[in-house]
Amino acid sequence: MELKNSRSSYNSATIIKAILLSAIGVIFFFVPVIDNTIPMVYLSGLLIGILKPFEYQIATYYSVLLFATSMVYKVMGDNAPALIKKHHEKDNPVTVGLYFLAALFGLMVTYNFGPSQILDGDVGGLSVHVAFTTIFRLIVAGAFVIFLTEFGFIDFLGTLLEPIMRRAYKIPGYSAIDALASFVSVPAVGVYITNSLYKDGKYTAKEACSITTNFSVCSIAFFALMVSVGEVDELFPHVLITSLIVTFLIAIITIRIPPLSKKKNEFFDGRVQTEEQRSSSRYSWGIFKKATDAGISKAENTDLGMFKSNLIDSVMFSQKICSYVISVAVLALLLAEYTPIFDYMGMPFVPLLNLVQLPNVDIIAPAAVIGISEILLPVLIITGKGVATISMFFIIVLSSVQIIFFTESANAMLESDMPLSLIDLVAIFFVRTIIAIPLVAIAAHILF
Repeated sequence: MELKNSRSSYNSATIIKAILLSAIGVIFFFVPVIDNTIPMVYLSGLLIGILKPFEYQIATYYSVLLFATSMVYKVMGDNAPALIKKHHEKDNPVTVGLYFLAALFGLMVTYNFGPSQILDGDVGGLSVHVAFTTIFRLIVAGAFVIFLTEFGFIDFLGTLLEPIMRRAYKIPGYSAIDALASFVSVPAVGVYITNSLYKDGKYTAKEACSITTNFSVCSIAFFALMVSVGEVDELFPHVLITSLIVTFLIAIITIRIPPLSKKKNEFFDGRVQTEEQRSSSRYSWGIFKKATDAGISKAENTDLGMFKSNLIDSVMFSQKICSYVISVAVLALLLAEYTPIFDYMGMPFVPLLNLVQLPNVDIIAPAAVIGISEILLPVLIITGKGVATISMFFIIVLSSVQIIFFTESANAMLESDMPLSLIDLVAIFFVRTIIAIPLVAIAAHILF
């Protein structure tokens, strides 16, 4: 869209709309105003609290309904109702199998039947609980995200940050908002925003893939949970700051190497990005006016009617993520608890962990890779085993910067429209892990 030449060429109503509705988005997602909590987390938490007595039923029947509609689409094909067709046209045998397992596991937990290993509160119960909370985080965030993305704020911020983000990460400036959204909510929210902007033509496939696999960080609340589970609550600020620094350092490298470097510089509609669009702008006296024009121009052609369609999209997205969380989390927790598979996967990392001179290598090596299934598992499996504080710190930070875990973020990425395959995500996980180990170890040795 061609921008107006001057802010004065916009009418006052458009300017007020851009400022007011963007302010709602900023406050809703980033400003603690209610009990020192941001409104997005407060509202979703309120819904979660009210409905908690029915958490198993809600998550279970959410998954049962998804499996049922997938069967309707399988039988009816293109003759299925439009909404069901849209919801399931990207399904494959693996995803449908996960829908079935989610429904089955959910029913087992809700009605207390089946193998005791699945009914264990730390396996089936935990998985269904995480799925339940994720539903409402995603629905609330997905519905209100238009106040960030559609009324000028993200265009304004993107223009201001463009010179920095392009040079360091080869991505647009407004990608910073994706990381912030994950940081105050859950990684799937960051993925949802990135996917929305990709479909809206803000990102190319390469940019969207780079952003979502590098900046969909876990939330502040989850950092607090990890240090609590690891019984090192006093290390919360150390973990938080180290994780953010390491995350941004890793991104500088991973964006420039395969598989991300091989993604296409094409927009969602097939347009090829030009060299001029990829070039890094420089800061000048006129950049604030340029940013303001970009924001107001976006707001001029947007109305609140998008709220309804965004709400529907976020409900549909959350339904699939709910099923993935239940099915993948149960399977991952069973593998971790009852098989040595993660012990075997951790063996190749023993020499590297010895090289960076960390204690308790035999215990923490499996934890270095088990995070691909669930971000909290690395801390869970080493807690209570007498590992040194430096090693506990190392594992908590490492698991937080790996980004890819299949109980949430990775499945959200696979369900998105971004061209990320299962092989891509596994490769990115191990690339991030290998790069992160020496960086996190250096930080650990400095602090301890």
